[in-house]
Amino acid sequence: MAAPVRRLLTGALWCRAPGFRASVAGCRGLASAPGSTGSPWRLHGAVCLKRPAVVSQSKTPLQREVEELLKQIDLEKSFHSDHELQLMKDAERLRRKQSDTYDSDDEEEEQDIVMAQDMEDTWEQKWKQMKLAPRVTDSTGGEQRSRAQRWRTDSVSYPIFTLVTGIVGRWRAVCVTALQRPNSDAAAIRIVVEADEQNDRSSLHRKLENPLVLLVKEKIGNEEVWMFPQVEWMAGETMRQTAQRALSNVSENSIEAHFLGNAPCGFYKYKFPKALRSEDKMGAKVFFFKALLKNKSAPTNKKKGDYVWVSKDELKDYLKPAYLSEVYKFVIEV
Repeated sequence: MAAPVRRLLTGALWCRAPGFRASVAGCRGLASAPGSTGSPWRLHGAVCLKRPAVVSQSKTPLQREVEELLKQIDLEKSFHSDHELQLMKDAERLRRKQSDTYDSDDEEEEQDIVMAQDMEDTWEQKWKQMKLAPRVTDSTGGEQRSRAQRWRTDSVSYPIFTLVTGIVGRWRAVCVTALQRPNSDAAAIRIVVEADEQNDRSSLHRKLENPLVLLVKEKIGNEEVWMFPQVEWMAGETMRQTAQRALSNVSENSIEAHFLGNAPCGFYKYKFPKALRSEDKMGAKVFFFKALLKNKSAPTNKKKGDYVWVSKDELKDYLKPAYLSEVYKFVIEV
């Protein structure tokens, strides 16, 4: 019994000896340092820059149906409001006046009575006179002929405009037109901007209901490939710093973004084209990091056509299948 134990301990010490790690079978040697000449794989950091949704999603038919059902249930179980009680009181007063047994001495001595229905008619007229800002915006995010400025001179519209812009901020001020009065058709109308009508995917101000991500076109060998912005890791950097440098290279430090954590959210490995391969340069290992766009403009140093802002459903139009399958694991529609 002592001999096997002695051999086991001797083997363990032998494996842990620094000088014999690589030579002893069953003992793993230390991995090569990232980016060193000992590994044929280059390390890259990439950034998945996301522009969050600007306005809320339009309701689906099922959601609208459930909404109407809940409204009906709430109406049936609710108490009458003061305004509804006043409407019923006015209706009762009119019924008494129209009856044959009506006696004016029983009524209160009030000549000028404003009935609740008259108030509703007044409110309805004011609402019809209200001018709403257009839904269509240009590709730079500005309104073509903004009526929002005229809201400031409208005594009815200005309080609503002030309230909305104060709550939703600069981004949603562009889309303040979401206050349009709902009807049977408008409930299904989606937010439409000029960039969507022209299918200008280089515009950041498109698909306001969906989050978008930035893709750039890079040349690898003789092939042009769409991917997230990425650069090769440099000694002394963390992988997050490499991803931050990738974003700064694309935008020349003009894009403000908030990186989510220090750990990568995804990984992808690919081989370089055969013309670029060598014994010490086989391919790249890419580590993805998520970032949220903070400013409402994102200028890049690439010409139009070499970068796009796309939704998750549109990624398949640009990314290769293997790359896309890894990206789908961390790009979500929220």
